[in-house]
Amino acid sequence: MPKDLDWLQRLFSEKTEPPVIRGLNLALKLADPSKLPLMLWDVVAAQPKIDLAMRELSFLHFARFVPSWDGTALMVITEFDGPLEDYVLDFAIVIGDVFDTLLGYVENPPPLPVREHPSDFLKFVRLWNRVPYGPRRADGSPSLLPGRFDFPIYQAYPDKTVLDIHPHRDPDRLLPPVIDGPAAVVDLDDVQGNILKGYRATGGRHVFLRVRDGAAARTWLVQSFANPKHDYPWKGLTNAAPLPVN
Repeated sequence: MPKDLDWLQRLFSEKTEPPVIRGLNLALKLADPSKLPLMLWDVVAAQPKIDLAMRELSFLHFARFVPSWDGTALMVITEFDGPLEDYVLDFAIVIGDVFDTLLGYVENPPPLPVREHPSDFLKFVRLWNRVPYGPRRADGSPSLLPGRFDFPIYQAYPDKTVLDIHPHRDPDRLLPPVIDGPAAVVDLDDVQGNILKGYRATGGRHVFLRVRDGAAARTWLVQSFANPKHDYPWKGLTNAAPLPVN
């Protein structure tokens, strides 16, 4: 690193609290710069899917795809909450197929598809999530700041997360999980009711019994708890099937 950038070395050595909001400056260098218009068109075509996926992430502030001035790379620039690792891996889940398309234009891409190679995708992001501090060297290699350096960004709300500032999201309500593929069909009649419903109980008591006759115990459970005809408070509600609407 040049002598005039010694201040960076001192900055790295300082122990500071990690910021709430971080920035991603991912450079995707094209193997063939003449294909940049095609790459940008793929971004435009995927925009509805990207927007929908981004709304599922509860920690993304802003995201944009910007071509470099010399037309040799596409910059993925985002601001997000939390550590880079968690963010990148969730990115791979929600729009992994979009990145598969974009990385098809990139020089020395990671193994694809990214959903099946998340660790390699994370290594690739770490390698190219870098900020240049000068022109390319004589051998054509870029002059980049160390990957561990969080380049300063202005934060109007430095201690606020997306859930703190978003007016349409309730921080007390869990967001639906992001699913990376079709889920298996679950027989809700075979799932214990308290796993999903909880019966709106504020407390619980668990009794452990030693069962010596499994068949007899199962018969007793069905007759005593799972029969909706019995006038018990739980009305036969022992599984996760939807409640009937009266």
